[in-house]
Amino acid sequence: MSHDDRCGVCDGRGWVPAGGGEFATLTLCACLQPCPTCEDTGFVSRLRDDGKQVAAACRCSLLRNRIQAFNQVGLPSRFAGCTFETFKKGHPTVNQLVFMLRDWVKGFRPGVTGWLIHGPPGVGKTHLACAVASALALEKGVNVRFVDFFHLLQRLKAAFGGSGGEDLIEPLLSCDFLVIDELGKGRNTEWENGVVDELISARYNAGRTTLFTSNHAPEGGPSGDSLQERLGDRILSRLWELCTVHGVEGEDYRKRKR
Repeated sequence: MSHDDRCGVCDGRGWVPAGGGEFATLTLCACLQPCPTCEDTGFVSRLRDDGKQVAAACRCSLLRNRIQAFNQVGLPSRFAGCTFETFKKGHPTVNQLVFMLRDWVKGFRPGVTGWLIHGPPGVGKTHLACAVASALALEKGVNVRFVDFFHLLQRLKAAFGGSGGEDLIEPLLSCDFLVIDELGKGRNTEWENGVVDELISARYNAGRTTLFTSNHAPEGGPSGDSLQERLGDRILSRLWELCTVHGVEGEDYRKRKR
């Protein structure tokens, strides 16, 4: 959505990073406060084909809704600027994935097949997962959530421990699109895998889309290093049903910065 292209602060996007806090958030740019089109009423007059004037929602109302959708995603602050545009080209397997994910976002509808993106650390898996989450929230207003696998396990422990964690888990079950980053990380005890299986199965049965990233290949590799060995056959079988599986390769971006 283009707004005031003359604004040097938001560059016509209409929003700017809010800054601070654990999670990435946006706020309406000063160039739209108040909105120069509707003067913050949220409505503008539109001329219908039959010549009648009718009230219609102003673009600023849509933008506010999209900002709200982004702010509830739960992207860590350090990933706030992760978009397709800011992604640096890497290995051909990663570059191919960028094009695939762009097209997938354009055609997204609730319930479509999700993704399992696996590969070594530092090749851009999390960046691209955040780019997908951001684009769906900002461009399409999709109900999106993002969780790190380890943090997810902590939330699940709270939920199943009866300490009020249910309020944290319910959005993960009901959102139209969920990103689970670094699947397979951690101890992967029988109890942890059991509750993760329940979450994945619940989303599968409800026809909701999920994207997973992992440093572990689905099968094969060194002993104990595959998702099959870490999570079990049942969870892996669900992943095959839920996702398009895409492996990526390349050099660790973090090492390039040294």
